Amino acid sequence: MVKNIRTEIKSKKRIILIFYIFLICIYPLIFQLYEDNSRISAINKLMFFFFLFVTIATFSNRILRSKKSSIDIFQILTIFYLVNSLLLYGGIGGMLLSDILRELLYSVIPIIFYFIAKEFSEDDVKIFFMVVFMGIFFVVLMGILDLFHFPFPDAMQNALAKKGKANFISYYSAISMGYVAQLVFALLLFDVIKFQRIIRLKKPLILLFFGISILTLQRSSFLGIIVALVIYIYYHGSKKIKKTFTTVIFVLLVFFMLISLDLSQFFGFDVGKYIIDEIEEFNIHSVANARASQAYIYNDENLFYIMFGEGFGKYSPNNTLTIRKMPDVSYVRIYNELGFVGGILFFIPFVLILIQAMRKKDSFMIYFVSFTLIAFFFNRIVWMIPLNYLIYSILGCYENRNIIWRKYIKVVNL
Repeated sequence: MVKNIRTEIKSKKRIILIFYIFLICIYPLIFQLYEDNSRISAINKLMFFFFLFVTIATFSNRILRSKKSSIDIFQILTIFYLVNSLLLYGGIGGMLLSDILRELLYSVIPIIFYFIAKEFSEDDVKIFFMVVFMGIFFVVLMGILDLFHFPFPDAMQNALAKKGKANFISYYSAISMGYVAQLVFALLLFDVIKFQRIIRLKKPLILLFFGISILTLQRSSFLGIIVALVIYIYYHGSKKIKKTFTTVIFVLLVFFMLISLDLSQFFGFDVGKYIIDEIEEFNIHSVANARASQAYIYNDENLFYIMFGEGFGKYSPNNTLTIRKMPDVSYVRIYNELGFVGGILFFIPFVLILIQAMRKKDSFMIYFVSFTLIAFFFNRIVWMIPLNYLIYSILGCYENRNIIWRKYIKVVNL
């Protein structure tokens, strides 16, 4: 009996490890390497579906049997609302079955990982954060090696090819890299990551991910750094004056170096000037103008649509037949598709977790939820792979706080 339990625990740890490694590192890499190869792309998707199914199936019994909190209930109601809205619109509006399945994969199934992470054991949480850190570090490392002209094979060089204005993206999109870079910066800053073997490298790693966050040239990434630093100083500045002062000085030093040094040989343009230009244009008016063509309110007359929306997925970039895609105005899309009722239901779990974090003075979660909601206003980060699965997993880890979260922050020494 004991042997069977131990075997089950080990298998669950392996499943967590494999799923998140595949999600963070392998799935996006294969997608970039073989973007034009339909056969390998299909295999890549099937592998993702397989690992996804196995992970959900592994934790399904524990999820069903667990006691549900008020936040859990609202998450369940959100899933119910999204699925029914999607299916009703899909049936009436003639949405393609493949698009319906894609929408479920991007926006509904990730919520299940909130419940999965709530059932993590202490070791599971350690494994999860270890994989998040090491996985993102691997992705960043590939981009750094490419910057310094490491002789990758042609296929890998194509996968790492810079797009647009040469933002640092590695083989992620600019939006994804902008979010994960500042996330790891915050994980290190708030001492959520405390691996014994790299604890001495904490400050250099903080500086590395600060630099990477700036080099993504994403204003949302800049904002994430600012939010993290402000909240850190507010909650920890007086207690850790020396460490706080040192961290801020080093961060400012790295920023000064990025805008002062000539990095054109790596990026092909004046990075410092572009960073300054981005900061100067860092305002709501500028962002609104860039998304004006998407931010169109449809529901201002029909009372039913105002309350319940026109149907989830109607304006999604996953919908092949949509009349207007809204990839970067998530709040407008939520209102148009879900109405006031669905929109409020969608945001209630985030707000309740934020309120709990503020009561507990949990600085990391205050930063994490606040910035995620801010970034979601500008971009579809909650509906992007792998960000969606990571976001809901972290929320689930926090909701496991009475058993794990507080203790975890203090004792993780891998």
